Amino acid sequence: MTSIDLHPAVRIISFLVLGAYLAMGRPMDLAAAGLILALLYVVLEQAHLGAALKMLRRMRWFFLSICIIYFWFTPGTPVWPGVPLRYEAWLPTLEGVQLGLTRGSALALFVFGVTLLLQTTPRNGLISGIRWLVRPLPLPGQFHDALALRIALVLETVPKLQPMVQAALPARHEGEGALERIGRAAASLVSLTVDEAQRATCETIELPPQRHPPLMQWLWPLGLGGLFWLI
Repeated sequence: MTSIDLHPAVRIISFLVLGAYLAMGRPMDLAAAGLILALLYVVLEQAHLGAALKMLRRMRWFFLSICIIYFWFTPGTPVWPGVPLRYEAWLPTLEGVQLGLTRGSALALFVFGVTLLLQTTPRNGLISGIRWLVRPLPLPGQFHDALALRIALVLETVPKLQPMVQAALPARHEGEGALERIGRAAASLVSLTVDEAQRATCETIELPPQRHPPLMQWLWPLGLGGLFWLI
């Protein structure tokens, strides 16, 4: 087990390169990304599969909806050719199954990548890396620092939202309509969010001095992009 001492900006760019090729959805890209992520989870001492698997379990209904949309709403050849015509509408299509599995796999690998980035990059490093990347943008005043801080905090907060949403879902009352239940759930979620904010303590975030990534470290995202381009 080991760790790789990369500048946070280089880690973020490498992750963005990986995400860009995952978005293309080519089978070879997905296979290469899976092998790279598997190797990193084995090699890096900070990487733990448990957090990624927990996130995937929370997203199970989202994955199910992706499968339903692609499997049954993509035109094409039924998975069982020769079925009587009246039953074809109830069957998924080969093209839909292929697209659904491809998109679902890409999303799952993206979750593994995000989790790996968050586990191997401390909050201060993440903010510092984002701040370095957005520094060239023509933003006023200290907006670069505020933008970097907000992005980093959002990335940290997203995994905590689902338990709050689950806690906010009220039990169904007899004779209650869907809109009324949604309204009660929204009110409960707002109340939980306010309570959580009131319990939160103020933190002072100290960022390390801004430094440029060593030039040799840019070989990591360049090599990663080159690998995907060649396959």
